[in-house]
Amino acid sequence: MIRFLASATCNLARVQVVKRTSFCRYSSIKTPGERLVKLRRENEIHDILRKINAPEIVGDVIKNEIVHGIQMSESGAVSFALQPSASQEIQQLCEEAIKSLDWVSTVESTRKYSSSAQTPKSKGPQGLRDVRFVVGVTSCKGGVGKSTVALNLAYQLNMDGLSVGLLDADIYGPSLPTMISPTDDKLYKTKENLIQPIVHDGVVCMSYGFSSQGKKAAMIRGPMVSGIISQLATGTDWGKLDVLVVDMPPGTGDIHITLGQQVAMDAAIVVSTPHILSVVDVAKGIELMGTLKVPTIALVENMSYFECPNCSSQHQIFGESGTQALAEQFGIPRIYKVPIHASSATNMGKKMPLVLVEKTPDSVKEVYKNISEGLLSELNRKQEDAPSVTFDPSLGVMIKSGSSHGSVNAAKLRISCMCAQCVDEITGKRLIKTTHPNIQALGISKKGNYAVEIEWSDGHSSIFPFKKIWEMSEQ
Repeated sequence: MIRFLASATCNLARVQVVKRTSFCRYSSIKTPGERLVKLRRENEIHDILRKINAPEIVGDVIKNEIVHGIQMSESGAVSFALQPSASQEIQQLCEEAIKSLDWVSTVESTRKYSSSAQTPKSKGPQGLRDVRFVVGVTSCKGGVGKSTVALNLAYQLNMDGLSVGLLDADIYGPSLPTMISPTDDKLYKTKENLIQPIVHDGVVCMSYGFSSQGKKAAMIRGPMVSGIISQLATGTDWGKLDVLVVDMPPGTGDIHITLGQQVAMDAAIVVSTPHILSVVDVAKGIELMGTLKVPTIALVENMSYFECPNCSSQHQIFGESGTQALAEQFGIPRIYKVPIHASSATNMGKKMPLVLVEKTPDSVKEVYKNISEGLLSELNRKQEDAPSVTFDPSLGVMIKSGSSHGSVNAAKLRISCMCAQCVDEITGKRLIKTTHPNIQALGISKKGNYAVEIEWSDGHSSIFPFKKIWEMSEQ
């Protein structure tokens, strides 16, 4: 079964790549006077863009390559590209600034990485060498709409101007063939003996469900599953991608471990519903990502509420949200809430991502737009040095970042643990109220970008966000 593509035909499908038409930089310049005009106009654009101020900008948009690839035509048409992490405010400010120049007729902006910013995984597996970022969409709990989130995130990223791939990593229950309808869903091999993926509406897609074996029940043992998922992830010719979205299967088993070991995932987005049964299992999924050294950068609360189409009132069908406490426990900075809407089921039958359907409510589209922008912001942000957390028997748990430092009494910190063994998940009642006054931290390890795990001398392990340790510390 590991060689599940061995019998696939070697007749390669030809994929036509259509390049977007762009303005040339005065390619028809013939006289010195025209060259001077070009240079003057180029300097005018640079000068006016350098004056733009926005809260998230350190320096100017030109120096930081937030704006790049500026192109002009003789008629005054100007186009430029922005880094995908740039906010809509910056995009609007840049467009308005350029439009204010008296010789400019039209302005067009797109979103893509600058060539100098490209840092593909050149030393990784052959199929992934030109992939910039790999993002896992996971849950641990089944039935929370994880595949729906992964699909719409991938297509939203593509709509935002990125080259995107989508890997359906569920071998036992692949969803992607049910969610999209490519013209040709057969798998072929390339000359380099890689699997040629399926390109559908601009997104590069791969799923075990597209193979002949994937159309039947997958009665496969763990080691063979690991071989198949390894071939799908690393043996697919993904090409040059800005982001590869991996739709992880439920659970915490072989597939997750294989991907964690063979694919250098840059981040994870964890999907839950508001219901407590979902939240309990999702916590395990976050812990798994931490064990695999993959930072969880966002929580998506799917089916968060139902919005009445008649009165617009919101009804929390699955009860009060449990994801907020989860985010606080693990120090996850972003939470997104996706509402329930009838169009989700309707469009699934039509095999169309919600973000591509015109009639999808703005409340749904806006959430996926925000998830896309938040993800890119986290992937592109300059990673600050995480605080160092240590233990001193006389001072307690120490935290330090630059010139700032603080300490927390170890017993006080231990009692504040928010895990399921220390706090009742239904009532919120604290189950641990006292501990040994001289309890010690035997081990401290980083969990993602925002938290640490502390192993205590009483045999318990706790996860604390840096933010919580700072708040409890005596600085």
